[in-house]
Amino acid sequence: MICTITRYIIKNNRNIRLFSQRAEPDMTFKVLIAIDGSEQCRNAFDWYLKMLHSSNNSVVLATVSDTQVQPAYAFRAGLALPQEQWKAMVAEDEKRVKDLLSTYGTSLKANGIPYKTRAEVGSNAGQHLCHMAKKEKADMIVMGTRGLGTVRRTVLGSVSDYVLHHSTVPVSICPLS
Repeated sequence: MICTITRYIIKNNRNIRLFSQRAEPDMTFKVLIAIDGSEQCRNAFDWYLKMLHSSNNSVVLATVSDTQVQPAYAFRAGLALPQEQWKAMVAEDEKRVKDLLSTYGTSLKANGIPYKTRAEVGSNAGQHLCHMAKKEKADMIVMGTRGLGTVRRTVLGSVSDYVLHHSTVPVSICPLS
């Protein structure tokens, strides 16, 4: 029996159990968890471990860094960052991403959960997360949200809103409270 999962919002524990019962016991799910170091991200990660994880799941920890690429030339002297300063910024960001993936990976390893990590660089985190989910053949995406209102979300943009509307797999968005 092949299980078809459609996109829907998980609103309470009852729906989570129904979601889990739809899959065959020996079927493996790959869950992509978007991480960025925020409290909302930690909340979504903890929610996944507590409410959704089962022994046949594997996890992909995914993060997107927005380190900008330094232009190869400067329009005027003084507009470009000195090369050493730029290299220091990139090294600092790489260390931050490595530490972030290590922190969450340690937690998964302690719980005996198989996982892999993915990190990409780009300005559109939502687009990169959808791409990573497709490339990794994830069955579901779990992520947090900042809880922006409609107007602020429209003006500032929302990664979770983008992923929800552009992902080809089910998305679970966990609010902070």
